[in-house]
Amino acid sequence: MHRCASRSCACFRHSDRQWHWEIPRGFGEPGEKGDSTARLEVEEELGCPVRELVHLGAMEADTGMAANRTELYLARLDETLLRLTPSGEATREGISTVRAVDRVELEEMLVQGQITDSFTLSALAFARARGRL
Repeated sequence: MHRCASRSCACFRHSDRQWHWEIPRGFGEPGEKGDSTARLEVEEELGCPVRELVHLGAMEADTGMAANRTELYLARLDETLLRLTPSGEATREGISTVRAVDRVELEEMLVQGQITDSFTLSALAFARARGRL
């Protein structure tokens, strides 16, 4: 079985009324650590336990609008446990599709403009810069 470079979800965003390919993401409870939130979001949205979690860095989504710093993580999963059908909880959050892609397909999606989400683009840039992709 090949290693997947990325696991992304097709998620509907009400702000622009469009579907986007995105990495799993979410908000933690006050006082919750970033790694705990990352692990929980991956497991909720992909239905797969996290084998290893690597901190990639932090980003500011839009410094012109808000002062929100977001921690980015790389999650290593056991591919044999990955569900490509979203859970009920994921579909309630607007996720319609889970997709595993290899590095070549990921690069094609980037070049073709299919990935436009700032969190996903930032995580990919960090992963590449740190030699994790």
